[in-house]
Amino acid sequence: MTTMKKTTVCGFTLIELLVGVSVIAILSLASIPVFTNVGTNQTLTQNVENLKSDLKLAQEKAISGAVSGVYPNTNGLWGARFNCDPVSGKATSYILGQPQDPSDAASTIISGTTKTFTYNVYIYCAAPFQVVFGRLTGKPTPSSVTIVLKDDNGHQRSINIGSEGGIR
Repeated sequence: MTTMKKTTVCGFTLIELLVGVSVIAILSLASIPVFTNVGTNQTLTQNVENLKSDLKLAQEKAISGAVSGVYPNTNGLWGARFNCDPVSGKATSYILGQPQDPSDAASTIISGTTKTFTYNVYIYCAAPFQVVFGRLTGKPTPSSVTIVLKDDNGHQRSINIGSEGGIR
């Protein structure tokens, strides 16, 4: 008696392979915008964190009463001036340092450092403005400030500086 073995073929048909590849392609295409938004949100978040860090540095220098040796008439005030372009209404940079005239929003920042936002991040503003921290108290002028950073993709993040100087 002879017995024949039944052989089974393992594998996928061409149709099954095409369906599988199509499903993977559709899922990949659907996920691309998600990854793009993650990258732009991270860039905006990084710019917000850098600005908060710089504002805290200016506040710390004001609390310590640090005065530039070149310009002793600044009374130890420190802050940031945001350069608003009147045509676009955007501030893409700011100067961190000691204001020459704290009551004038367009005054010169002396012995300052210019910082620039990256990757199309900006602050929408109508005119230049500044945030100045008081000597020894660290309280801001104006008394409370909200700075809104935006990007070209419509995302935005806020920095709030409270009347007592808390930066969030």
